[in-house]
Amino acid sequence: MPSKLSQPWRVPRNISTWDDARLVCEAMKKHSENEKVALGGCRALRRCGLSTSDAITTVVSAMRAHSSEKLQRTAAAALAEAAPQRAQAVSAAGGLQALMRAMEAHADDGELQSYGCAALAALAADERCEAEVADAGGLGAVVKALAAHTDDVNLQRRGCDALASIAAGAHQLAVVDAGGLAAAVNAMAAHVTDAEVQRAGCAVLTSLARAAGCEEAVVAAGGPLAVVAAMTTHAADVGVACEGCFALANLAVQNLTCERVVLAAGGARAITASIDKHAGDARVVEAAGAALRRMTYVAW
Repeated sequence: MPSKLSQPWRVPRNISTWDDARLVCEAMKKHSENEKVALGGCRALRRCGLSTSDAITTVVSAMRAHSSEKLQRTAAAALAEAAPQRAQAVSAAGGLQALMRAMEAHADDGELQSYGCAALAALAADERCEAEVADAGGLGAVVKALAAHTDDVNLQRRGCDALASIAAGAHQLAVVDAGGLAAAVNAMAAHVTDAEVQRAGCAVLTSLARAAGCEEAVVAAGGPLAVVAAMTTHAADVGVACEGCFALANLAVQNLTCERVVLAAGGARAITASIDKHAGDARVVEAAGAALRRMTYVAW
């Protein structure tokens, strides 16, 4: 039986259903000018998983060759799913630049923007790629996506995750200056009932609050109130409790003014409530203990 590539002059049919990533890559390279092959190939590679550098490079090449929204969205999804395990390979293949172009060209496509934010979050979480994400304009792309798609809860989750990853490095001031702080607080206000948005928003504030020069901006933006509201609304959520306690701890340690704002917002009560609710969770107990130790006095 002839292989799918035994007649290379023929355009492969139903490539999206193929389950051999190596053959998919070969077909996409042989017919690189054919957008249908590229789209079907990206779908197949996404399903197979971009487990090799060749597969990642082939998807990025398809993004360079074909600008259609459908292909860019499919390829962005594939890169977003690959990036958590293969961040360096995605970066080395030019995936970051391809994602930036896709997000700029298709700003109205919320699904594509969501995948782009997810990919940027994973890339920025890798310390070897974090600076590149910031330098390539990833921060601005995330802030723009958050502002343009405020009702898209999936995008707001992923966008805040991306901001948290970028802010966890050495770019806290850049995040504040680019509007990332305001975007995170706005996301938390717009999606009060979504625990993942609240956790991700608290994570952004945690990273920003530990940077000298940013803590007052976090306070001015209503950060302490947003964190306490998240911890109160989602008292049963371990992730929110943990990130919320760390955010309040980082704010309280900076100076007495910040500490007083945290206490006035109900921070101490929220922290002790988290200890009561999650006494068996070591992460929450550690975060809450750190918060209380960093306060020079506790009044609740």
